[in-house]
Amino acid sequence: MSRVLNRWVPCAAILVLATASDSRAGWTTGALSAPRQSVGAVSVGGKAIFAGGRNGSVKSDVVDVYDEATDTWTKLTLSQPRTHIAATVVGPYALFAGGAVTNSTSTARVDVLDTQTMTWLPTVALSQARWAAAATTVGTKAIFAGGNSAGLFNPSPSIVIDIYDASLGTPHNPIAWSTKTLSLSRALMTAVTAGNQAIFAGGVSAGAFGDSTVDIYDDSTGAWTATALSQGRLIGAAGGCSVGPYAYFFGGQVSSVPFVLSDVVDIYDTQTGAWTNMNLSGPRGGVAAVALDDTIVVAGGAVDAGGVAVTTDLVEVLDAGTSTFGPPMQLSLARVDPAGVAVGGKAVFAGGNLGGGAGTTTRVDVYTPTWIDLGEGKAGVLGVPQLEGSGTLVGGTPVTLALSDAPANTTAHLIVGFTALNAPFQDGLLVPNTNVVIPGLPTDGSGALILGANWPVGLPPGFEVFFQVLVTDPIATFNLSQSNAVQGTTP
Repeated sequence: MSRVLNRWVPCAAILVLATASDSRAGWTTGALSAPRQSVGAVSVGGKAIFAGGRNGSVKSDVVDVYDEATDTWTKLTLSQPRTHIAATVVGPYALFAGGAVTNSTSTARVDVLDTQTMTWLPTVALSQARWAAAATTVGTKAIFAGGNSAGLFNPSPSIVIDIYDASLGTPHNPIAWSTKTLSLSRALMTAVTAGNQAIFAGGVSAGAFGDSTVDIYDDSTGAWTATALSQGRLIGAAGGCSVGPYAYFFGGQVSSVPFVLSDVVDIYDTQTGAWTNMNLSGPRGGVAAVALDDTIVVAGGAVDAGGVAVTTDLVEVLDAGTSTFGPPMQLSLARVDPAGVAVGGKAVFAGGNLGGGAGTTTRVDVYTPTWIDLGEGKAGVLGVPQLEGSGTLVGGTPVTLALSDAPANTTAHLIVGFTALNAPFQDGLLVPNTNVVIPGLPTDGSGALILGANWPVGLPPGFEVFFQVLVTDPIATFNLSQSNAVQGTTP
């Protein structure tokens, strides 16, 4: 049985340092440099990138870049203003493809950002000009599917798929590009990659506002197949995400006349090809869904108020492992069509439409979960020792650190930091600062250790603590393996 040690962190030390900590709450806010919706969004290398979009009829060329590590914003500029851009990352390149340039015209242009230098390379082009294509990356392939040709006021759903394969060359090498076709012409699809599959779901076809068609590309076989959602609907560019082999599609708009929204969550298992479903707390459309490990944060959107769309600030958090929703939370501002990405273990929701003729917003909400797995372990006899934190981090409530996959009956050394150090150490990376060091903790016969205590009372919201365990290990270099680091943040 694992040994449970109480008062494993000197609580007084935490309380002393709390007053000096640069704390950030579980929810914090920021701002884009200009208000807009229908933004193309990606995350890469600790940065969230929000490109283009529109504010009313005015199209934007602004690219806002949020650096999670420094909590700072910088700004870039697209080669031309446009909205409903299809965005994805493959290799070192972030690709921002197509978009509506005016209410009657679209573009085939693809802006290419070198994410290592954060500089623009020469533009390339899709095989067809269109806006509201769906984009995702699987393996070395960036896939841009469907969309609307012409402009916002005269849409025509497209059947074209453009594929850039980074293994065949840079985006500027024509050999690296190829085309396919969807099973049905559609625009405004939701694109999700899960396992080895790229999944393009729902949207608007020539025959249905809310289409149920799902096209799936399997990168392991190169085959395209078609299946269907349980309910045809326009889910939205940000309304899908994945956890492990499962793709999730949240709510959406079933029809425009009459106005009908959906509460359905369709879940596709890429391993078996089976569909299951569950339900949101109520019908919602235009949400942004962001996966953080096995938790999915579903934010904003619109609800049905007697046949009229009304924006909401509702946030529902789904535990994908148990298929249960936690207590509801709220964005700082109700809005539909926010862009959503995960970066640095946090969920970022940017911009959106305020509804009711109030226009668009610059508001950015950043959600920091209670526990974040920061990685950076060093392997030993059983691989990388695994550290997991649990507990709400509310003052006076139990908190536990559980170590597994360490050698049996050895000694472990807990490092607790109130800031991140991220310094090289004995062929590994020491993530926490060494504010508190508790040496000589014993693992049991299975190589496990459980540390438990009550969380101290009086810490401010957003107080961050970093944990990592060093383990005496005969296989590891310097006879010392390291667990992954975890970060706990008080609510």
